[in-house]
Amino acid sequence: MDDTHTMFVSLRWKAPRPPAAALRSPLKTGEPLGGARPDSVYLPNTTDWYGRWRLAANASNDWMIDREAQRSNRIFCGIDNIFLQDQAVTESMGGITDHSFERLGPGDLMIARTRRRLLQAARAFRDGKGPAPGVDDPEVFMQSRSGYFLADPAIDWLDAFNAQVSQATRPLAAPSSAELET
Repeated sequence: MDDTHTMFVSLRWKAPRPPAAALRSPLKTGEPLGGARPDSVYLPNTTDWYGRWRLAANASNDWMIDREAQRSNRIFCGIDNIFLQDQAVTESMGGITDHSFERLGPGDLMIARTRRRLLQAARAFRDGKGPAPGVDDPEVFMQSRSGYFLADPAIDWLDAFNAQVSQATRPLAAPSSAELET
């Protein structure tokens, strides 16, 4: 949104959900997965510039860290929501972080390249050199997706991953503008 504020937006295609029992108890012990509570609590909206969609758990209340959950090893970080864990880590760095001293590893390469492409696209748009890639052809993003799965420990992880990708249900392609006009 600006140099010191971000907004997280999550969109997902709604596939058939697993049975409710599987959502409540994903572990073999039947217990819920610690730190994976899916819901978020929001503060009431205000009229100030950044007054909408603010999480109740924030820096002012230490992101509502549950120290007892940490002590008992129920939730390692004490924050019972994956997106809130990400927010706590991001916000606790401060408004603008100096990354010049970092020594990035191979796992960071995609993030660095994605950031570079986003900056290049924003600068090109600012300088009147056209819209960002994909604006005129959103179908290029149709195969881009995230996901997760639980695999049998006896199966090699790469084989399990490839099997999941080959069986993935994908949304239908969006109709073209020509198809919409007819």
